[in-house]
Amino acid sequence: MDYQRFEAELRRIDELLRLSGVEALFVERSLAGWLARDPERVPTTHEQTKYQRTSAQALRCNVLQRLLGEDFRG
Repeated sequence: MDYQRFEAELRRIDELLRLSGVEALFVERSLAGWLARDPERVPTTHEQTKYQRTSAQALRCNVLQRLLGEDFRG
């Protein structure tokens, strides 16, 4: 029963991150900061996509870390 409740909470967090636009905004701002660090360099589409995916994962890891009260290894 606890697992089902936990799974439901995770699904709700996923839904909130996607539907609220928080995840998209975080990725957008993160990408803008990354591109601003070296304005002379033009990253490939693949590099930008990879950075966006990594940014979204970082946000989700931080949310889960706070929720679970764990360190990153946990």
